Amino acid sequence: ALNDQMKLNNHTYNIKLIDRDEKIECVGFYDSGNTIDRDGNAVSIISMNTFLKLYKDYPVEKLLFRNIADGQLKDPRYIQIKAISSSSSYLSFVIDKLIVNDQEIDNAVIAVAMQNFNNFDCILNSSILGGK
Repeated sequence: ALNDQMKLNNHTYNIKLIDRDEKIECVGFYDSGNTIDRDGNAVSIISMNTFLKLYKDYPVEKLLFRNIADGQLKDPRYIQIKAISSSSSYLSFVIDKLIVNDQEIDNAVIAVAMQNFNNFDCILNSSILGGK
């Protein structure tokens, strides 16, 4: 378990998500297997809690019932993300900025998992850190 934790630590980064006047700091997990893209843009996946921190006033039922046409999110669209045994639809949208270490990605594409992760808040796309 300690070995797994050390592996996890080697792949976690302090990141910032910025959209409009909200800015949150959270933990990103670099996943070399995350090659998801939307129209050629890398997609990172945030947890439900992280989404709700960034959009404090966003009604959860809108997410649950896929009622996303309210203008709060930039370019919201559902995308298919394939998992090992299945494929699911995730809400994706654009945020002003994603900062990992000293790298800033403007107009970053984010997708929301309808769950929370254990030791991190965001699964970073493999291309963000140059495929390290």
